[in-house]
Amino acid sequence: QRQPTRHRPETRAPMLSSLFRTALPLTLQPKDEEAGVAAALTPAELRSAYEGSTALVVGGTRGIGRSIASTLSAAGAAVVVVGRSAAPPGGVAADLSTAAGCKALVDELSTAGSSSGLVARNGFSFVVLTAGVWPDPSSPYTADGVDKVIAIDLLARHVLLTRLSAAGLLAAKCSVMAVLASGQWLPGPVVGDAEAIKERLAAAVLPRPLPTPPPSGSVATGMRLMLTAAVAHDIWLMGMGGRLPDGVTLLSTFPGLLVSDLMASTFPSWLVPLLQGAMAPLADSAETVGANHAAVLAAATSRRAGRATYWAAPLLEARRPHPLAEDAALGAWLLEWLDGLAEAA
Repeated sequence: QRQPTRHRPETRAPMLSSLFRTALPLTLQPKDEEAGVAAALTPAELRSAYEGSTALVVGGTRGIGRSIASTLSAAGAAVVVVGRSAAPPGGVAADLSTAAGCKALVDELSTAGSSSGLVARNGFSFVVLTAGVWPDPSSPYTADGVDKVIAIDLLARHVLLTRLSAAGLLAAKCSVMAVLASGQWLPGPVVGDAEAIKERLAAAVLPRPLPTPPPSGSVATGMRLMLTAAVAHDIWLMGMGGRLPDGVTLLSTFPGLLVSDLMASTFPSWLVPLLQGAMAPLADSAETVGANHAAVLAAATSRRAGRATYWAAPLLEARRPHPLAEDAALGAWLLEWLDGLAEAA
């Protein structure tokens, strides 16, 4: 049996990249020995894994999502890309900041006469959820009164996956990959316990009637909420394993570094290029990011019925989820809370 190998990224500063990869495990949960390591795949092996399949990539017009969509398409998958700037024939434009926008997207994908519907008629073999945002202190809330980080990193994914399943758009053996800073090691004072998670999430939703104008935020509060969203995402994905059909498998990834403009909503315009410049020597190329995620998505060890697996994509290694993801009562509360948000919107 061929042994798993590391995917070697193409970077301008291989020494810095190597140091980053050496230090990366210190920021992550311990390894998941049961799921193990995914094998890096050659172009021929990628084609064998994906040719003839159908894939939905939500957030596929930029950054990591675009890298994954390009890799899957090159490997022979029929890919439907969702994003604000997506366009037919292979794309669907959508606003995922509100529950109504997410519901409208699933309705569009369900329409047999649309380009996306023709691809999805028998259900998607692969669903990749990559849409995400950084905090926006100047305008932190969506039209629904939900903080944008929670609305897009968590609520949108919940609404989409729930409704995709209800609409029969997940193939019998569908693999769902949710890309976020999953499996991070975060000390207790940063995230807190189950009650702290609940309080922080509840505080991310404005009371009704919505205040006019909505309040502004701060970088510190926004970054703390982003870390909360990462932990809540681990909890949510574990809980969804008990809701979806038995053949659907769930996995999530810490994606690594890819230079993008997402941080422009958080930091001053003069600071963004400086941060991007500092990240560049450590970041992977778009091709490497896409290949790593495609390898993890295809790995047989990621298919564990009823229970999500969590991966460090740059290392091709499975990691344990945040310990709070093992709290069944917290998971049940989170799913019910998200259901309530979706209904109230």
